[in-house]
Amino acid sequence: VQSPYPATAVTGVYTATGNETFGFVNFRQQEPIPFTFFADNYHLVPFSMSSGTKNGAIFSTDGTLRAWVNPVHSGISACVLKESLIFGLARDGDDNWKGFYKVQVTGNITSLLLFTMARFTQSTAYRSAEERNTNYVYYGKHGLVKLSTDNPSADILTSFGPSDIVNLIFDSSRDAVICGQSAESLPILNKADFSTIKNPTFSSSVFMWILDNLNNHDFMFATNYIQFVTRWNIKRWSNDADKLVAVNYIPITQANNILNFGPYQYVVTIPKIYASPITLFISKLDLSLADQLSRAISTAELEPLQGSPFTVERYEDRYYLYFLGIWSQYFKSYYITANDYCTTRNGFTQICEVCDTGHYLTTIEPWNICAPLDEAESGKGIDDVTSSYKNCLTGCQDCLLNYSKCTQCDVGANYYLLT
Repeated sequence: VQSPYPATAVTGVYTATGNETFGFVNFRQQEPIPFTFFADNYHLVPFSMSSGTKNGAIFSTDGTLRAWVNPVHSGISACVLKESLIFGLARDGDDNWKGFYKVQVTGNITSLLLFTMARFTQSTAYRSAEERNTNYVYYGKHGLVKLSTDNPSADILTSFGPSDIVNLIFDSSRDAVICGQSAESLPILNKADFSTIKNPTFSSSVFMWILDNLNNHDFMFATNYIQFVTRWNIKRWSNDADKLVAVNYIPITQANNILNFGPYQYVVTIPKIYASPITLFISKLDLSLADQLSRAISTAELEPLQGSPFTVERYEDRYYLYFLGIWSQYFKSYYITANDYCTTRNGFTQICEVCDTGHYLTTIEPWNICAPLDEAESGKGIDDVTSSYKNCLTGCQDCLLNYSKCTQCDVGANYYLLT
């Protein structure tokens, strides 16, 4: 990634009105909706509001409020938007409940149609996440609930072991759900039956967790209030003694979310700072500060609401971040442009066809980019025929120089090298 990054921009702003209030939010970027659904192709961003007329809302990345719902129960605590265009809402409290809506698309706007609503068995709705390419949605606070959008009135599986979950993470390398707690331990549960795979411990409070998207077999990052950014090897992690590195960044008042920055070796965070807030780009390798960006916002909007943004994901040639203001109640969408190391891109298909020397295609799909070997995703290797990265063969964890030649097997799954 070139430093400094070539450009930043505000793509849209929504300000809450009347008695609307952005509470402790939960939102996640949605994959781009096909242009056949909309007059203008864009992402959708679902998130919750604590009270008022728009308890659950769906925004597009240009800052436009596309749809909202005001159910009988106010104070939504968790939201999720499935690829099948199902909008799931959940509330934490005495009247805890779950509701699912069909997102109906007409032109460039959306509407919501309620097709089911039911109560949780216990107060569990505080964080939500979706399992990609399935019909499952997960919610959690003092436990974990698995729901199916085919039958969302019933809890598929419920466990009430973990407590104070601040975020949920899917770990495809272990076929697990990670319950990111704020204190004591990090339960890693089997998705099939919620049995415990591992439960490493830690001593300091944590605000947010992520798996390294380039190497989710090994590394995990966290933010907290004392050691601002921490790096762990999740395979070897048992307790605090296994902490790899922790770095402080001053001045901060509270840690915020921590985010993977696309296919690059950086994590991103926006601290909850009371003056001149900045976006920090931190090296995954040694947690050194690689770069920082200041946001062009007015003095009335200086303090970001902790919990935003929740993701940094790529849409065409841009990387989007979302920002909520705690005092003036607004939603903003920012994008970052970065070097894609592509020398030839097809203007019709938007597929990169030729990379810079020493770089290889991350995919062969539209808006693909090129990455060097040290930024290749774990479990992928070079395909010389297409000059792209491909998944290693089954049972192989490392095949970087040739996707068909394994150099490290998945011993945990009982795979071993023959030669």
